[in-house]
Amino acid sequence: MDFSAFSSYQVLDINDDLAIEKAYTICQSNPLYYDHCPPFVTKESLKETITYCPPDSGLENKHFFLLMEQDSPLAIVDLIESYPDPDTSLLGLFMVNASYQGQGLGSQLVEELCDFLKRSGFQRLRLGWIKGNPQAEAFWLKNAFQVIEEKESLEGHHIVVAQRIL
Repeated sequence: MDFSAFSSYQVLDINDDLAIEKAYTICQSNPLYYDHCPPFVTKESLKETITYCPPDSGLENKHFFLLMEQDSPLAIVDLIESYPDPDTSLLGLFMVNASYQGQGLGSQLVEELCDFLKRSGFQRLRLGWIKGNPQAEAFWLKNAFQVIEEKESLEGHHIVVAQRIL
């Protein structure tokens, strides 16, 4: 899939040191996320995230990109298409630069992504957040995601799994 036109903002694959540096600044601006999901990000752990795929999925379905406005990094999107089933995509990481939060940008980007995925033939977008993270819970519920289950991750975190019908 070509995600270059999914958003009204510039979409860049995170595949070089400059893009990783910009993505890292977004991660650093969100310490609350890492309070709930330690350890705190490093450039090395971010590089590992770029190539991490869940079981039964591969890099051909992985899309890790940065949304930019001119030279300003706005958000990171980590998406696995056709996971956990052919009609569903999984949002592994969605993070908005803290300096742009509270202005509706995150919700706008979620809407753009959902519209793009629907036009591409997907029926659902699934994601998870760490139970007890009030910021994540409020954001995803506000954006029409419904809780479908809770489970424990390999790292021992309690994950709230939610999805949105597209």
